[in-house]
Amino acid sequence: MSKLIKLVQSPFQSPIDEAYGLIFQIHVPCNKEQVTILVNPNISDYSEKEGNDNIQISQFMFSQHTKDTKIISLDFKTNNTQIIENDNKKIEVKLMNIGSENVEGQDFSFFEIQVSVQE
Repeated sequence: MSKLIKLVQSPFQSPIDEAYGLIFQIHVPCNKEQVTILVNPNISDYSEKEGNDNIQISQFMFSQHTKDTKIISLDFKTNNTQIIENDNKKIEVKLMNIGSENVEGQDFSFFEIQVSVQE
């Protein structure tokens, strides 16, 4: 099982996404060669859609670091994959792409990450 998530560093959309009970959020430092991601397993309330598929929910997030919060750095030169553990499952986080996306007439960095549960 795997899920491709895309985090866009833009004020016009939330730079967060969810996969397998974990919240992934862009963290500093990040640039065109690397990304740092805050991984938080403590989700209180998260939903992408509310009933109707045409309505997307704007996310409000309050982060509180706990002993389970992880900060991982990924790049294409030396470290594009990391394994983290959550609920006795090994989850592989792999950097797939770093690029630029035009949002509201401005270019913002985006980071595509493949999140997989290892069997």
